[in-house]
Amino acid sequence: MALTSVRLAKAGWLAVANAIVTVPLFLFSFMLALDDSHGARAVQTILTLISTLLFIYIMLTLLDYLNSSHQFHDVDMLVKLLLWMNIAVTVLSMLGLLSQPLREAGGLFAIILIVPSGVTQAVFGYRLLRLPGLTGTRFKPYGVLNVITGVCFALVVPIPIGLLTSVAADVILGKVLLEAAEKQPLS
Repeated sequence: MALTSVRLAKAGWLAVANAIVTVPLFLFSFMLALDDSHGARAVQTILTLISTLLFIYIMLTLLDYLNSSHQFHDVDMLVKLLLWMNIAVTVLSMLGLLSQPLREAGGLFAIILIVPSGVTQAVFGYRLLRLPGLTGTRFKPYGVLNVITGVCFALVVPIPIGLLTSVAADVILGKVLLEAAEKQPLS
């Protein structure tokens, strides 16, 4: 998929939209988790799937932007790792609709995956801080917020704080991608 101004703008707006709906969806998802009905679990799985698809599109666009516009490859493997962890949790959530044992295994896997996912996100943020020409860009606060979010997720207890810093990071990422879209050829 070519890196165009349209793709950058779309990813930017999706990042902002994701930030706007993250907290309500998290709360809704938490309420659904208290309801053990098949319908509630199906809705929760659909929300997880949508969130994962948004994450994939936004992060792959960010990765293409970093690679092509900044020749920056220090986060390539970390982004791919974050993508695969999100995909694994989503697939297990979908399989959990089929049976109780699969649902329990998927839930346990998701809980276990929170810590390495948080560590990966913190390292991702830290490496973004090494982006050449960082001064005066929005990548610095984006990197710092990813470090904080990752640490909060890795420590598990401050996950609500991590959720809020994640929302702020999404807004900043949206702004970064929208600004990049203005500089990119239309194609």
